[in-house]
Amino acid sequence: MKRILYDLTSAQPNHGIKVNGGGEYAYRLLWMIAELTKYEIIILLSKNKGDISIGDVAGRDLRKSAYYYKSLNEVEDLINNSKYDALILPVCYPEYGNLNISETQLVITTVHDLSTIYTDYVCNEERYVGLSLKNKIYEYIKHYIFYKTVAQKHINDHQKLLNITKNQLLITVSQYSKYAMEYYLETKQRDIAVLYPFADKEQNYQLSSDLSLIDKYNISSEQFYLLVSCNRWHKNSFFVMKVIDNMINKGIWREKYKVVLTGTDNAHRKFYEKHIKNIEYFVFLEYVDSCVLQELYAKAKALIYPSLYEGFGYPPMEAMKYGTQVIASTATSIPEVCGTNAHYFSPTNAEQLSVAILQSFDIERKHVEKALKEHYRMVRTKQDEDANKLIELIKFKMKENDNE
Repeated sequence: MKRILYDLTSAQPNHGIKVNGGGEYAYRLLWMIAELTKYEIIILLSKNKGDISIGDVAGRDLRKSAYYYKSLNEVEDLINNSKYDALILPVCYPEYGNLNISETQLVITTVHDLSTIYTDYVCNEERYVGLSLKNKIYEYIKHYIFYKTVAQKHINDHQKLLNITKNQLLITVSQYSKYAMEYYLETKQRDIAVLYPFADKEQNYQLSSDLSLIDKYNISSEQFYLLVSCNRWHKNSFFVMKVIDNMINKGIWREKYKVVLTGTDNAHRKFYEKHIKNIEYFVFLEYVDSCVLQELYAKAKALIYPSLYEGFGYPPMEAMKYGTQVIASTATSIPEVCGTNAHYFSPTNAEQLSVAILQSFDIERKHVEKALKEHYRMVRTKQDEDANKLIELIKFKMKENDNE
């Protein structure tokens, strides 16, 4: 039986973040491999991150095979002292480029984005929220004084990872990410498969009545704007808050609307309360469970998605699934995914965002929901097709490896 070592560390909670798009991708790919192949799967987890409950995956109990490591040396020893037909890295962590493993080892790597490189060139006020003074000074010096040196180191680390062996299958999740790799990492001559990331298995969420929203959060259906994952600085939520705060001050905000922010923590709330004048218009929630999040997507007037960078970007599709308007940043892959079905703005241009919001005020759901739902179905179909292509590609590469 073929054996694979599967890195699931991206799904572990870390620095207050429960799970992100990369972690969701890692879970879904693991599920499909377990469901559609007979490979023996050994899960790789980090002792330096929060624990997760793996449970049964497609009818398999993978908890017994989980291997917890503390250092990369342990991972290196594990790979070199045990025979694995493939090492699967569903999220590209550049530090893995330091692994000294056999050049014939098959490594299957997904690059979602080049976030560690992008963050050397972009910044906002939220980047330093929750940091100690010492760490704030360190981050400031690193970003504003030595950013070129730091960026080059990150580029070198990525290049090492993409050349960790001579037997590698490279995958990315958007055309933008593919060409960003060509720009930063000189991958023009590499064969890189562009496959949309997996969509979650569709569930028939039982959306509760509008009264539940009013009772829990004092918001009504169609009378709030939504922002998600707000404790991550590159999601750029504070920029949106400042723009809306200014609109309220100018008297051009519609008073019936509130703004709901999910994924906020105490440090961010204190920061917002210190800098936002009209704080009563904002409703702060921690990370919410899937049912509540789906309800928010379904009943929002619009999702505002101001991200500074993304590899793909799931939330706009989750909103469009319900016919909810999307006001989205023009950064990186977002226009590729949303097509012509979003109000766009530059993620640093307050005037463009203000105008996009003003446009959305007067658009009724019934006039746009059909087109938004159709776009969601189109993207969803491609995600399903690409998921099957990826599994077949992995099977083909594993079989090809046998013949070499």
